[in-house]
Amino acid sequence: MFNFFSSLFKTFCLLVISLATLVSCSSAGKFWSQWQNTENRDFEKLVTVEEVEVIPIAAPAVKPLKKKENLQSIKPKVREKKASPPLKKTKPMLKKKAPVVEKKMEIKNEPLKKKETTSKKSVTVNAQLMESSPFRVGQKTKIAVSYLNMTAGHLTLETKKMVKVNGRLSYHFKAFVQSRRAFSFIYSVEDSANTYVDVENLRPYTLEFLAKETKKIKESKTFFDWSKMRATYWSRKVKKGKKPKESKKTWNIVEGSQNFVSALFYLRTIDFSKNKTFSFPLADEGKNITLKGKVLGKEVIKTELGKMEAWLVEPEFHIKGSLTPVGKVHIWFKADAFQELVKLETQLKFGSIVGEIVR
Repeated sequence: MFNFFSSLFKTFCLLVISLATLVSCSSAGKFWSQWQNTENRDFEKLVTVEEVEVIPIAAPAVKPLKKKENLQSIKPKVREKKASPPLKKTKPMLKKKAPVVEKKMEIKNEPLKKKETTSKKSVTVNAQLMESSPFRVGQKTKIAVSYLNMTAGHLTLETKKMVKVNGRLSYHFKAFVQSRRAFSFIYSVEDSANTYVDVENLRPYTLEFLAKETKKIKESKTFFDWSKMRATYWSRKVKKGKKPKESKKTWNIVEGSQNFVSALFYLRTIDFSKNKTFSFPLADEGKNITLKGKVLGKEVIKTELGKMEAWLVEPEFHIKGSLTPVGKVHIWFKADAFQELVKLETQLKFGSIVGEIVR
């Protein structure tokens, strides 16, 4: 059951949603209190994250030159000098010396104040690069996921503050899935994933995934070493009443590989008006996958936020095993400069899942 929902979460992230939201949070809280996070020293040694303050560099505005004035027509004003009256002779005044008073200086041994230091560093970025990007710090999209005409849970996609990862300016993307309490009698789901992606070349550096589900908890971390074109994956899974299972995988990756969270945001960088088909690699848990898709066109859709003009995209998957899609998936991206996800639909063996933007 855990593998099913875990794989469904990844599949829906590839499809810009998680099937894991079919279920909710019941007994996960009690089991989570027994979980102890273990520090991954290997991962921490490979990854250095710094908070930064991004300052876009804009080209200086050129002010129009003023018409030169005719200097010859401007006559300088000359002030007439007035004769000063003769000085009167005065007797010199003797200044009295002030009495010297000795003052005792009280010296207090106060501790020296330390200069306040901040961990944030200023980073300058080309303004044109920032303007052409569909990502803005603080962007947050909330998708309501319905199954059998009932809202099962929500998926939130967020662009957080930029950071420096191993010296490179990077985006911080977060995906969070949580089911509703109304589904607590079925299953519990509270999954979160964070990934850092290079601003210039959109290469992902890390992926940290934490799944809190009924009687099952899984934590995994992935590091992409682009200098060696290799990725390393660590995971730790615990089932109630059983010993924890840990695993590690290292494999070769190809240029342009995304992880299952960064792929959600990478899709927004594709110009759907010019590219009727698209394809890019995806690396996850020791496997290399090809994600393909086609743009079916532009149409107007109805949402809780009103009517929106959106691009209809149909992704195609070549995945074996638990990640094999069960039906066609349709995804709508808003037809503007940001191309945020606004709707999706997919067919299952029993019923269908619909995701729609609500905030």
